[in-house]
Amino acid sequence: ISDVMVTYRDLSTRPNTALTLGPLSLSATPKADSAQDSVSITLNSTINTSAKLSLLGELGMPSARANQAPATPYFSGRISLDNLALKPFEGFISEVLAIRLPSGELSTDGQLQWQTPSAPSWAWSGDTAVKNLRVLEARGQPLLSLNALQINGVKAQGSPLQVGINRLLIDSPKVRVNRQSDGSLNVANLTKTAPSKSSSSSSTNSESKSDVFISTLAVRGGTVAFADNSLAPSVATALSQLSGSISKIDLTGRQNAQIKLRGYLPNAAPIAIEGAINVVQPTKTFDMALRAERLALTPYSAYASRYAGYALADGLLWADLKYHIDTGTLSAENTLRINDFTLG
Repeated sequence: ISDVMVTYRDLSTRPNTALTLGPLSLSATPKADSAQDSVSITLNSTINTSAKLSLLGELGMPSARANQAPATPYFSGRISLDNLALKPFEGFISEVLAIRLPSGELSTDGQLQWQTPSAPSWAWSGDTAVKNLRVLEARGQPLLSLNALQINGVKAQGSPLQVGINRLLIDSPKVRVNRQSDGSLNVANLTKTAPSKSSSSSSTNSESKSDVFISTLAVRGGTVAFADNSLAPSVATALSQLSGSISKIDLTGRQNAQIKLRGYLPNAAPIAIEGAINVVQPTKTFDMALRAERLALTPYSAYASRYAGYALADGLLWADLKYHIDTGTLSAENTLRINDFTLG
């Protein structure tokens, strides 16, 4: 089969969804074997005129032999997808998230195994990347952008679900967190209400087990901008040049994640965060140290005005904060130093 074009339109989504697949070429070559018949498959296509999709694999047929049970169907092959634009899928995404997706390209390359009945019924190993991602709030305000998200050494299988990632790199992320005038956060209002699930479905999900482990999550050149519009005047600050890593992220809670991050607050004030935390049960293990130097206090004058009754005219803060939680018991050791502290 060659030069096939497939067009899909979904007018139920907002915005409407339009996808094209093709020109598509497909070849299938049967192979006979004493144990099981199979078909070698080669597929190449373009998606939405720019993304390239290729598949090369083998499909095992449920063939029967004399005095034998039918063979188990299977698929084994390599799948490659290059530069799939995410914007055409905005309609599907907006059904569950109150966001807009003006740009972003997805690429993936890996090996897929599928067999049924079997445990695990499927397995995937490979690499995935997203580049030039921009996410807006539904009202068009910037929410998230990044140059690249690289996920290397992915090994996943199910069921039960098991996912291992060797390295996840987030390059130049920019996140905007905004506290509204009513006190709510913009990032807390992104999900749309989903229909309630039946009790049987809930119990099934609770019984299913998942095992997710990320060896290293690295951040390079990140920025987190924060604005508090619940105050007058409003407060605006940012954590810039955020870099570092979080290692041993274990969503089963068997291991503690190790955190090491560096960045700068306004006035070139360096800040460092180091420690360990159990991401599933933070009250079980939490050992964190935060150090900040030369933090200018005047940008936060609105907080002093509201809670202390005086504005801040000057002041620099040095902070060395240490918090430790062991099986629910908190201990802390904090050192603060303020220079040139002046009330307005």
